[in-house]
Amino acid sequence: MSTPENPAQPQPQDSAETGVWERLERAAEASPAVSAEAPRSPAEHPQTQGEPASSVGEEPRVFTGSTSAVRRIPTVGIFTLRELMFLITSAAVVLLSFAPVISIRQVRVSYTLWDLQFVPMPIAVGILPLVALLLVLLRRLVPRINWRVGTLSVDQFASITAVIASVSYIVFIGSYALLTAPGQLTWTLPFAAMFSLLMLFSSTFAPYLPLYRTEFAERGEVPADPTARPVIPIARRPRPQGAWGPHPAEGTAYPAGYAPAAAAPAPTHVAPYWVYSFSPRPVYAPDGSAVLFEMGPTAWVLAVEDRGHSLVLRADDGRIGILYDLSNLTRG
Repeated sequence: MSTPENPAQPQPQDSAETGVWERLERAAEASPAVSAEAPRSPAEHPQTQGEPASSVGEEPRVFTGSTSAVRRIPTVGIFTLRELMFLITSAAVVLLSFAPVISIRQVRVSYTLWDLQFVPMPIAVGILPLVALLLVLLRRLVPRINWRVGTLSVDQFASITAVIASVSYIVFIGSYALLTAPGQLTWTLPFAAMFSLLMLFSSTFAPYLPLYRTEFAERGEVPADPTARPVIPIARRPRPQGAWGPHPAEGTAYPAGYAPAAAAPAPTHVAPYWVYSFSPRPVYAPDGSAVLFEMGPTAWVLAVEDRGHSLVLRADDGRIGILYDLSNLTRG
């Protein structure tokens, strides 16, 4: 057994003790180097500043978004600032629809939009904004349900509602200002039109405004509804193109000055139809030997076959005959 360099160090008795002492010596030599290192700044630390360290046995969490971008979205309680503005303006539009819009001072009579019996206005400025308001509320209060109106999302329906309400108020004010006497329109209409325009800025124009743009930029991507996806392109069918150029003639060759006799017209077979005659006409037997019956102005007769120059008729009793006189015949 070799003698250690330090005589003051106790002598190990076996190889197991020797291994323990060697490990202790290496740990003692490494401890000054660790203590001599300066503590790293938070910027040099690989862990993100402000993010709690994961405990032992805990799976690392992956953060896909930008923390600074999420913090820039202005919120008020459980709603974003844009949603709160839409709720306030849509509620104001709904409430102002019940306020008088026309006042006739001479007879002291006032009319609301619901009293004018003009159906599109209450729907445009009363019912639709109320439905959009409720959908925005329910989307935050009951988030586990995917609230939609058909194929429209809540924001799409709110945007359409704002456009309809603002256009309806502008058209209503312009038309009634021309049709009614001055002073009959009340203050309700300008205020309601202003709130409908604010609805427009908090829904339709919101993705383009710097104050609300971040809310839409931070949303995740989801597959579009099948009805909102691009349409399938329709392949054009190739058009038949005629062959131009010389090609062999078809048919029978005849000598010069010879004209073949015209062939008899082929019988035309069509579906049965009714015929009528204003005067009595004889209907002959199929062999042409005798007259079977007459068709006349008293009733219609069923034609079961059209041979071009004649008709095969069937009487009510089932007899079959041929009509050769086809002039001035009414066909039904």
